[in-house]
Amino acid sequence: MFGFSSKLMITNIFNILNREAFSVLLKKYISNHVAGIYTQARKWDDMASNTINGMVTSVAQPTLAQVNEDTERYRSVFRKMMRFTCFVTFPAMFGLAIIAQDFILLVGKEKWAESGLILALLCIHGAVVPITTLYSNLTISRGKSDINLACTIGQCLAVWAGLIPLYPKGLMPMVLYFIGLNIAWLGIWQWCAKHLIGLRWREALKDILSFLVFTLAVHSFTWWATSGIQI
Repeated sequence: MFGFSSKLMITNIFNILNREAFSVLLKKYISNHVAGIYTQARKWDDMASNTINGMVTSVAQPTLAQVNEDTERYRSVFRKMMRFTCFVTFPAMFGLAIIAQDFILLVGKEKWAESGLILALLCIHGAVVPITTLYSNLTISRGKSDINLACTIGQCLAVWAGLIPLYPKGLMPMVLYFIGLNIAWLGIWQWCAKHLIGLRWREALKDILSFLVFTLAVHSFTWWATSGIQI
């Protein structure tokens, strides 16, 4: 089992490097205050997305392992899990994005007011994380920890390769690049899923976009309806 599990250990190490990229660059090259603004926003984003992520991880791996012998059934179960993940994560994370500024003022006071916009943007990243986790569990349950490792290393290198030249421009370009890369990297995971279980692109897009469009419509209306309320 060492060959399989050692790849998972290395994957976790690169996940840590990926997660800590911002903190290292901001503290070293910009300022502790800017690093604090990002850290405050990232803390609440992680807390929200990790709650959903933990649910996905605890259910996905044993469930997918049970249907591993039947590819057709496996694909059907995976799509159901994808839809349920989107059903939970999109409303939760985009809902947090809507109230991000008020939430930061409530828990962090005026000192961290600048974290509100960063938190709202990072919620987009938080909405993507459980989907990435589900794809990652797919590769592991199919016995392809090497693919999981390659995707994680590639993403980590892409994060660092983009953030290093962007840090002189400030925090906002770095955050936007980080979010855009995480969304784009779903395409890499989907490409792996297509080859492993035959999950077609249009099927994956249908499962994801149907909940995304509905969530954006409802939350846009909610934001418009409550934007005039003064506290």
